[in-house]
Amino acid sequence: MKIVFQSDIHLRSTIPVNRIDDYMEAQFDKLEQLVGFANLYDAQLMLGGDIFDSHKVSAEVISRAIEVFDRCENDVFACSGQHDLPYHEVALRKSPVFPLYFSGGITYCGDDWYMNMDSAVGVVHFCSWEKNPTKPQPGQFNILLGHISVFEGSVPFYFKGEAYTPKTLREKYPGFDLYLCGDIHLPCVDGNVVVSGSMMRMSINQVDYRPRAYLIDTETMKIEPLYYNIKDDVFGVPDKKVESTLNLDDLISAMKSNAVGRESYKRDCFALAKDDEDVKLIMGEIFDELN
Repeated sequence: MKIVFQSDIHLRSTIPVNRIDDYMEAQFDKLEQLVGFANLYDAQLMLGGDIFDSHKVSAEVISRAIEVFDRCENDVFACSGQHDLPYHEVALRKSPVFPLYFSGGITYCGDDWYMNMDSAVGVVHFCSWEKNPTKPQPGQFNILLGHISVFEGSVPFYFKGEAYTPKTLREKYPGFDLYLCGDIHLPCVDGNVVVSGSMMRMSINQVDYRPRAYLIDTETMKIEPLYYNIKDDVFGVPDKKVESTLNLDDLISAMKSNAVGRESYKRDCFALAKDDEDVKLIMGEIFDELN
């Protein structure tokens, strides 16, 4: 069996701060290329979570995603990432992933389910964000498809949350023949552990990054990158100085008077920005990174 693996697609309605091209068209061009990879190699397409950048993505983005995935000639399997979920709550029906699943665009299995693909192929274990996979089945080729944070060398000291290296991942979840992991936007291939990295260059620090999916042959365990066609000069620096309308005293007062939690803090920030769309855009990027 052949697999094309991609995680962290992050389809979105908004434009990243430093992108100066038509980002909406750019992201769907990459998605078309991804489905084209799967069709070219007669491969199963597997997605490691964060198909969407936010649960508040527009109906246009969801509809276009359905249309593109519907052109995939083989099945599309996916787990969910935290960006797919409302307030990181594992609730499929509240997620924009659900229309993809309901329409038949993807075969979606969240939480800790597994699927026997074929007696001659093996078993896919779906491990959505903050979930654990089912145990490998003896005598089968076991694939862990998960939204699990995996770093190539070591886990950065500043990283908050549970994370692994390829070695510690295999120790945590032993017995799988192939580990396909999403969440971290830096690619990594270490033996049978594959992290694709992000499909799009969403921030200016990715200017030299080459987005890629991975083609895996489960019979030979050959793993090779499939690079996307990308354009130069898609990044720029805003040509005007953004002057914030935020008042620090008002923000502190709002935070002290409202103990509901992080979402209230986020609403307060946007309310204090008033009509300054540039500030709102920047704050949106900040909150996306925090998520």
